[in-house]
Amino acid sequence: MRNENLERAEALCLDRMTDPLQHLRTLISRGHLTEAREAVSRLLSADGADSELLLELARIELYEGAWLACVRAASDGLSLGPIGATKMTLYQVRAAALFELREFASCLRDIEKAETLGHLYPHSNAKFYAQVLRAKIAIHQVQLAQGRSMLEALWAATLRDPQLSRDRLLTLSRAEIDFARVTGASPASWAALSLELALQLGDLLYAALARVDLSVSVSGEPVLAASLEADRHTFARVARLLTELETQVPASATATSIRESKSPRALAHKPAYLLLTKHNVLIDVATLRKTDLRKGAQLVNALRALESGPLSKETFFNAIWGLKKFVPRLHDRLIHQCLFRI
Repeated sequence: MRNENLERAEALCLDRMTDPLQHLRTLISRGHLTEAREAVSRLLSADGADSELLLELARIELYEGAWLACVRAASDGLSLGPIGATKMTLYQVRAAALFELREFASCLRDIEKAETLGHLYPHSNAKFYAQVLRAKIAIHQVQLAQGRSMLEALWAATLRDPQLSRDRLLTLSRAEIDFARVTGASPASWAALSLELALQLGDLLYAALARVDLSVSVSGEPVLAASLEADRHTFARVARLLTELETQVPASATATSIRESKSPRALAHKPAYLLLTKHNVLIDVATLRKTDLRKGAQLVNALRALESGPLSKETFFNAIWGLKKFVPRLHDRLIHQCLFRI
């Protein structure tokens, strides 16, 4: 009985300590940053400086695009000698702010520290975010082969998980936007995917950031422009980013990437599937169900052909069946059946 009472007491204590933090993290993840900042201020006033609270404050500053304030909050948290998981995450959050400040050398030092600690927490999101950030630095420094290799390894690791994570898919999709901009490809499809995933997660901030990415990737969309104005008044980070894009003020890494991009504008639509041909996987965006494309060579050929852009029926037919002579009377039905299966 005594042991049972001790366990109950411990559970009650843990509930009281973790519930405010969990509530705070939920507010941040949903983009309710004003409420989150008020909650952090109350907790810091009541409990004094604490590495966990300073980590959440650093996250808020990061979400608001206040890069220097984020670096200060994370540094204050690290100065308190936090435990491993918190220490790792503080390094990762500070690295994300340093990346936007284009302090790539300092950012890499923090990434290395986060990755070293990440060996103790191999499945942690902080380690994953640090690895994606390392790939993004390579991309921004135009080390494209290295950046591409890192992203493919991260895609492979993510796809091996039996339960796909929308958050990780969103993080990788945003990195793919950077890669597309640097290589001159259109990031429109990745931006549309990022918007859909953010909306599914209920992450209002990253949905707004995806709308910014869409606005600079697609042809004029009046509805999108109206949404961006609302986002500008809701999220300080979006307002800062739009101001950087509209003026010549010193720009963050993200704004610089958009400014320097030579990517063409393209059409975008709400994505139903994510096709990763290098990994032979098709993902249903709504359910995250994976289909192994290695089991159907014709299906793979069809999807790869469609992925390449607009094409004639004859080109589509040749890509799938490898036959050079296309006769509509004989082959139209085959094409229709193939498209119906897809």
